[in-house]
Amino acid sequence: MSCVEFFFYMGWLKVAESLINPFGEDDDDFEVVWMIDRHLQVGYLLVDKLHNEHPKLAKDYHWDQTAPSQLPFTVASQRYMNEHPVESTFKINVQKGDQDLIFRDDMANLEVNMWLLLDSKLENDNVSGAGAVGKFP
Repeated sequence: MSCVEFFFYMGWLKVAESLINPFGEDDDDFEVVWMIDRHLQVGYLLVDKLHNEHPKLAKDYHWDQTAPSQLPFTVASQRYMNEHPVESTFKINVQKGDQDLIFRDDMANLEVNMWLLLDSKLENDNVSGAGAVGKFP
């Protein structure tokens, strides 16, 4: 094994070790036992000592509103107030006849030649926009 292969192997070994144990090489580096004990203590405190003791209800800025009429913006995000993203289906133009709903029960009674349907769609090319639907050769 050459020196380059050795360093390459050892480098990837260190990467794998950090992926397997990201908090260090020793289990004591990450105090799981302390966290579990603390969460159990707080949980028991809430159930045993603070039962039916609620914090005082105070009015805030949005007390009279069920939902804010508009979202607040910062000075940095002010330019996004009127910019709306363009939907992915914005340029698709569906003809009126293609907007009819088909239910599963109706599909059993419907006998359609799919190749004729596909050819008619390609001839109509009802999708506006450059190159949105390619034609078959």
